[in-house]
Amino acid sequence: MDSCILSFLNIGLAFFFTVNYFCAYGIVSHTYRLPLSCFLVKDLEALFGLMPEVLLRLPVPEIWILLFFVPVCIVCFLQTEKGE
Repeated sequence: MDSCILSFLNIGLAFFFTVNYFCAYGIVSHTYRLPLSCFLVKDLEALFGLMPEVLLRLPVPEIWILLFFVPVCIVCFLQTEKGE
């Protein structure tokens, strides 16, 4: 039963991150009137550079920042607990 809960939690977090990430790309692309290809990077620059900028533009940014970065911290913590 625990493995099913963790599996669904993993799927939910992956979906949440994906939707959040691409919405952020769309918001920044629309705001700066630049093509989306300008923002596609393959390292942590997007996670820690682009996302805070996007989240600060939303209403009540503190809530959105918590909703985004708490799961990131949880995933990082779980990875270090597993020893990977």
